[in-house]
Amino acid sequence: MASLHRNFLSGTITNNPLVVGSLTANSASFANLPAVVSPDYMWLVLDPTAVAGAPEIVQVTAHVAATSVLTIVRAQQSTVARQHLVNTIWRAVFTQTDSESSLLAKSDVATGDLLYASSATATARLAVGAATAVLHGGSTPSYSQIIAGDIAADAVVTAKILDANVTQAKLAGNLPRGIVGEARGTTQQTGITTTPTDLTGMTVTFTAVAGRKYKVSFDVPVLQVTTAANVIIRLLEGGVEVHRRTMTLAVSDQAGMVLVCMVTPAAGSVTYKLDAQTTAGTLTARPNLSIAMNLIVEDVGGT
Repeated sequence: MASLHRNFLSGTITNNPLVVGSLTANSASFANLPAVVSPDYMWLVLDPTAVAGAPEIVQVTAHVAATSVLTIVRAQQSTVARQHLVNTIWRAVFTQTDSESSLLAKSDVATGDLLYASSATATARLAVGAATAVLHGGSTPSYSQIIAGDIAADAVVTAKILDANVTQAKLAGNLPRGIVGEARGTTQQTGITTTPTDLTGMTVTFTAVAGRKYKVSFDVPVLQVTTAANVIIRLLEGGVEVHRRTMTLAVSDQAGMVLVCMVTPAAGSVTYKLDAQTTAGTLTARPNLSIAMNLIVEDVGGT
């Protein structure tokens, strides 16, 4: 909806007369007016110099371009409808209503303020928002900070992240990178005693990255063959014990020795391996040939 304006347009009406109830005005000079289609409109003043009485403001609601007929609404902006004789002067004007609906007419305007339509025929001022706020739409717009719910699921893509504090590299650096090394033992080892014995094939070597955290997990099925004792499976880093799993087993007991731990090794080549021992008697690793031993190292993200 807009109030239409054209400079220096005036003329005389040809209604003889334009009676109080008439909503159609005629003038040869109306052909100079622009086309008016609802909801747009124009303001005209009839008898602007009060030759025959008080001026009347009418609202033009419809006009076909280059024609001499207008559809009007009478007695606008606190004026009174009255009869106008043939040759009464009319003028296209900028009115008090136009002024009051503009931002410049408001006394409390500040730099950065916005004007919005508060209704179909009125405007309101929206004070400039804070530097950290954004404009939110709606029937009554407002400024506020962006919250998570305001952001569409596909609005932010990695390629568009440019801020020095949130970079693609940093995002990628904090995400898990998955398995970096694994071993699967398929050899059955018998006769393991109180002396730590390396488990065949249960060694993983990988290149550790500075600032990364790793999860090491293993599962080793065992059988305590003779004499009840404590069975020990150790995790060694570079030949040095870093974790162990201990379980007490009776003679002929079988168990799955499982351990999960977090490690942060120094950057560079790192080797993890498993060994086994029992505090008495003898031990068999992988007594059931259908069940393998496993050692897995996973990158789980940045420290």
